[in-house]
Amino acid sequence: MELSAAGLFEQPFRTHGKPSALCSYAAMRSALGFLEKTYADKNGLALFQGPTLSGKSAILQQFIESLHPEASAAVIDGNGLDTTGLLQQVLAQYGYRLELTSDNELASMLRVFAMQQTVAGNPPLLVVENTHQMSGEVLRVIAKLAEVKANRQSALRMVLVSDRSIAHILKAKAMGSVARRATGTHQLGPMAALETRDY
Repeated sequence: MELSAAGLFEQPFRTHGKPSALCSYAAMRSALGFLEKTYADKNGLALFQGPTLSGKSAILQQFIESLHPEASAAVIDGNGLDTTGLLQQVLAQYGYRLELTSDNELASMLRVFAMQQTVAGNPPLLVVENTHQMSGEVLRVIAKLAEVKANRQSALRMVLVSDRSIAHILKAKAMGSVARRATGTHQLGPMAALETRDY
């Protein structure tokens, strides 16, 4: 909808960065509960869906801020990423300062980091936004990362975020490790009428 049609002159909600204010509502609390359950699961891999600008990123940010301070989290936008970009962004958010290295070296570094953190009791979280816009090459890297294990559990907790269902992507043979690990799907719902009025 055009802003002027709603009587607005500028976007009412921030679309990037930390939101200036958060309004708690039932669908948001349900989503946070779903994400908490996913992270607590030893093989947690969630599919988190909702329309564009529905608040997915704000909810994910709030969830990440609630994690134990020792838990590492990386949030990347999968739209247009290549394999090198994916691995570099994830490692940078986990605190690595990188020189130019090969994709194999980057993937090995990420696997070792995830395994060490999981053994220490703080499995890292990887959130991939716009999963539905990722290339097959990068999705295969995600599938490989989904296979990494430590202490009889998955070494990376994952949340794959999309504007629409990615069930058709998970049916691909190359995505078998992701499909097997998927512990739940959550469709972010809107505010109820009374919540909207109060907001």
